[in-house]
Amino acid sequence: MSAPLGIKGLKHAPLIMPDICGDANTLTADPATHVIREIYMSVQGLIEKGLRYAQADYVSIAERERFDVKPKEDQIKCALYRSFCEAGYLVHVEASYQRNRGRCDLYAVCGTSKTRVAIEIKTAWAGNGWTNKPGEQQSAWEADIQKIKGAEGTQWADSGYFILCFAYERGSAHEHRLRERMLGLGGQCMPAFALADWNGLNEAQFCLVNVFGD
Repeated sequence: MSAPLGIKGLKHAPLIMPDICGDANTLTADPATHVIREIYMSVQGLIEKGLRYAQADYVSIAERERFDVKPKEDQIKCALYRSFCEAGYLVHVEASYQRNRGRCDLYAVCGTSKTRVAIEIKTAWAGNGWTNKPGEQQSAWEADIQKIKGAEGTQWADSGYFILCFAYERGSAHEHRLRERMLGLGGQCMPAFALADWNGLNEAQFCLVNVFGD
């Protein structure tokens, strides 16, 4: 019998499937037992992977003719859907996760471990010629964070995240003013990436807030 999955020297090795969901693309072998084990990403790792998908999408879209005024948050939903589904999660977009109460942009559930993830997403913008309204934008972010926080400690969600996609005119005073508010969220800012001019917005950055702090 040939070695499974093309890994040499491993014959009749059982595949160990932990009772969790995760990124099933990476395999490693335990040298002592010759057992193949899957390495699984954390929930935050899957979100970051999805945001890399979204970044690639935004960069490609910006290079083509586009009619949307600014980057859409639905692109992030699609990218996260892809990342979580690849890891074996059931993903519900625009989900009601509590009867007559909780709703979030994306809700992902692992079928084996029952890990439940609630995510809210917002886009932000700052640039010359835009109606920036930084105070209103910040209020909208904080409302979404509070919405996710309301599920903490319940049976409906084990992890809660808020994602902000900040698109801006690089170096503008508007960028600096809104960036201060974004940094005030206390989240993890991923590296900024350049965009072909999108109605004056030429750079973007994701900020990821772990609302539950788990």
